Amino acid sequence: MPCSETLDILPIKLIAHYYVIVRTTLTLDDDIAESLKKRAQLLNISFEQVVNYTLRRGLAPSADRPPSAEYRVVPNRSGFVPGVDPLKLNQL
Repeated sequence: MPCSETLDILPIKLIAHYYVIVRTTLTLDDDIAESLKKRAQLLNISFEQVVNYTLRRGLAPSADRPPSAEYRVVPNRSGFVPGVDPLKLNQL
């Protein structure tokens, strides 16, 4: 263990925050890679930014997305054509 005199001489700094860049190899399907490249060109931003933005949007909770309109089925009132007996529909 070093003596206390040595500890007084050494400059010790505590760093509270680290900014770390993580590089990962990602294999994309050809159609997805092409779509991301086109979007990067369209928006005039880097491919990396497009991938990060797209992943963030896809991983975001659904609460952040606007609610979609409720789908309603409107029934159509129709009757049988004259001559069709509804009691015999299951017969061949």
